[in-house]
Amino acid sequence: MRQDTLLLRLAGACALLGALLRLNAAFPTVTIPRLSGETLYLTIDVLLMLGLIGLFAGLPKFRGWLGAAGFVGAILGFALIRTGARLPLPGDAYQTASAVLGLALAVAGAGLVPGGGVGRWVGVGWIASFVVGLAGVALHWPMGFTAASALFCTGFALGGAGLIGGAKA
Repeated sequence: MRQDTLLLRLAGACALLGALLRLNAAFPTVTIPRLSGETLYLTIDVLLMLGLIGLFAGLPKFRGWLGAAGFVGAILGFALIRTGARLPLPGDAYQTASAVLGLALAVAGAGLVPGGGVGRWVGVGWIASFVVGLAGVALHWPMGFTAASALFCTGFALGGAGLIGGAKA
């Protein structure tokens, strides 16, 4: 197995594991001993960022203008989620950082959808996540964030599975 293929598959495993842990955090069914909430969310964010780097490297359509802008914005969004409470962000810091992350992934998703293959479904998941999250805020729908989180995780899980399987779309 070539070194770059191994790294892409490891990044895919990070994306898949991060998505599964995030889903578990949204619908807590399994507890992980000696792992506090903050540590769990930091672990999830690091895994998802590693997965995002792998998706950027492994999916050629991700490296277009929209994908690159979305990638940079998503990394910024993850960083803001971790540090947002310490910054003078407007409104609720976490909600603002989540909006930055969601918008950035929707932009990246718009670059992935025309490519077809697994990348298309990653993009559809991220775009749907942003639309559902935005509608949830606009309509004051309490389950909107949970539904958006599930779609967000679906995009990462599909991308991670695609990288593990060797997808190049």
